[in-house]
Amino acid sequence: MAEVKSRVPIEADVLEAPAGGLVVFVDDGRLPCLEYWAAEGIPTQFPSPHQIRLAEK
Repeated sequence: MAEVKSRVPIEADVLEAPAGGLVVFVDDGRLPCLEYWAAEGIPTQFPSPHQIRLAEK
């Protein structure tokens, strides 16, 4: 396991409707926060794993 010294955001894209993204925060080796947003409307369910890809920077 990698040691994380400070809060690090990891971004991922949600590829299918509703298209949007995920932001996962790592803090002290734990995942304290997960944000899921959609480009249009409010998401009603979490995307399936095949819809999620790490964002290109």
